[in-house]
Amino acid sequence: MQFFRNLLHWLKEILIGENQSNFRAMIWSLFFAVLFWFFYQLNSEQTYSLVYPVRLQYANGTNADTFQRKLFVTLSGPGWKIAREIFANDKEKLIYYQMPATQVHNYVLSGSLRNTLASKLDKDLKVLEIKNDTFFINNNRNVRKVVRLYIRKESLSKMLRGGYRIVSPIYINPQVVTFEGSVEKINQLPDSLPLTIRENNIRKNFDKLVSLSAWESPNLKALQPNVKVTFEVERFFTRKLRFDIEKINFPENVDLVQKRAEVLCIFKASLEKEIDLQDFNIIADFKKFAPEDSTVTLQLEHIPQGIESAEITNPHYKVKTIRKKND
Repeated sequence: MQFFRNLLHWLKEILIGENQSNFRAMIWSLFFAVLFWFFYQLNSEQTYSLVYPVRLQYANGTNADTFQRKLFVTLSGPGWKIAREIFANDKEKLIYYQMPATQVHNYVLSGSLRNTLASKLDKDLKVLEIKNDTFFINNNRNVRKVVRLYIRKESLSKMLRGGYRIVSPIYINPQVVTFEGSVEKINQLPDSLPLTIRENNIRKNFDKLVSLSAWESPNLKALQPNVKVTFEVERFFTRKLRFDIEKINFPENVDLVQKRAEVLCIFKASLEKEIDLQDFNIIADFKKFAPEDSTVTLQLEHIPQGIESAEITNPHYKVKTIRKKND
């Protein structure tokens, strides 16, 4: 220990002798010189090699690997912006490179990551060189994906017998299933899949297992091969009925050419005996008169309870002028 004290004392004697103020001045000068050099370097153009962690993903977010790769790059730009990249943590520097879902090659050229990296960097930083060559991936490994199932009501309605309709929500149990297969097959699966009911002339409430085999292949299978589909159907009748028209606000010398109107109504077959099909009210209001074609638009004012829908087949009725006998 004494040896080092003597050495320091000897250096002090050589550099500044016994003048303490000169020693302090030299220290401060050295400090400011280093500080000036540091700020000069931060504001000048610099070149530096960095390492960025990379995660290879497919377009749907499935990871191509279970581990991270490393991308070795050389950057140029303002020193203080490069310093910010140097001291950033791996989470901030992580690059997610998305490959197309149709990727067939088992490798990715590192040069493909240049644009992804450039978009992540400050605009004043430039990528001079990517030192890596190729990243290899394993397309044959099995992965899993969760998919939501649905049924198009329009296409399902075509499977019903004529005159029948779906009268309840369509339930799928479970509505979410897991598929397992090769990376290539899994990445071709959409996030939602339509179920197909292959039964025709459905006229009873449906409560059956539906196979997912239509979506399976040698490299793709559903972990749950069937799902249960439930919905209720009911028969509907369509009737064309004729009813008297009630006139209001008509002048004494004006009348309708026809006295009755035809109504197309649809109702559940189970309610046929409960519905008073004569309980309609059709109004012809002369305030709705259209002089350009001499018609009045009819209005369906009252529809009996239990009727799903009703409409007048021809709502525009001609009017005529009644001449008095003495005219």
